[in-house]
Amino acid sequence: MTDELNNINKFLDNKTLLITGGTGNFGKSVIKKYLQSDVKEIRVFSRNKNIQQEMSSLYNSKKLKFYSGSVMDINELKKAFSGVDIVFHAAALKEILLCEKRPLEAVQINILGTSNVIDAAEQCGVSKVVCLSSDKAVNPVGTMGMTKSLMENVIRQKALDINKTVICGIRYGNIMCSEGSVIPVFINQINNRIPLTITNPHMTRFMLTLEQSADFSMLAAQYAQSGDIIVPKLHSYRIGDLSDVLQDIFSQKSEVKIIGARLNEKQFETIMTAKERQCSEEHNLFYRILPNSNLSSNIENQFEDYNSNNVSIVSKEQLKNYLLQTEYIRQKLKNIQ
Repeated sequence: MTDELNNINKFLDNKTLLITGGTGNFGKSVIKKYLQSDVKEIRVFSRNKNIQQEMSSLYNSKKLKFYSGSVMDINELKKAFSGVDIVFHAAALKEILLCEKRPLEAVQINILGTSNVIDAAEQCGVSKVVCLSSDKAVNPVGTMGMTKSLMENVIRQKALDINKTVICGIRYGNIMCSEGSVIPVFINQINNRIPLTITNPHMTRFMLTLEQSADFSMLAAQYAQSGDIIVPKLHSYRIGDLSDVLQDIFSQKSEVKIIGARLNEKQFETIMTAKERQCSEEHNLFYRILPNSNLSSNIENQFEDYNSNNVSIVSKEQLKNYLLQTEYIRQKLKNIQ
């Protein structure tokens, strides 16, 4: 465990956190991991009242508060933000096909909603806003990626105009074991003894669990300066290796069906371009893409893109050990025993 991660709990001491879209995977992981810390309060801001009620019953904690509202309503945001120290902005329209079908809604939530969150935070005296971005913001090829890329531009421009509130972003790829991701799909197919549908076995993805996404976001809150985009340092794995490992873990050999890439799906995840690496600051666990970087400069670039194909790709054995340490996989194994 590094000093940076060891210091998170101390950093959160007596602070009030708020998570927009807090009934989603990210919010749940933050609550599960940090509700028992010395944090003063964790607030969940979302439109899903049913899940809010379920979470309230599950945790039954006076430190957990719920606010119903939309990021499109700045007045609702301001009511929730009063007395908050750090806002984690996770509310987004991020399902790729849905963004393609509803591009205007994606623009409203992912871009205009982010602007509202930042403006409300400034007006309420919030110390820091951490906005969750995506690898799809890098060289975007679809609506979701384009709106996330523009969201990052909003972060940078707002950071120039706002002095008292630190505004930053954190960018990472798909979260392992999150709802709708490949691991739950594979496990469901294995348990139901149906063929595993693999887009391309040679595709690579970064290794990042929900718990780690919460940790890295806390590091961003602790270390980022206004206008920064934080990029975590990660290993990666091959999709074909993942299917083999999961069959091994669940002791079930399955037929594999190659179905080809889906709409706007990339062969690998890129979370920092070569230009951004040239204009970034490297730390032990992450990179800081600096806000005033001249990304359009013609200076000869000595770097390459930071993507899941050119970092350390773990072996099947390493991937298996990694997965067996995750709570999601352990729980799935318990359910079938």
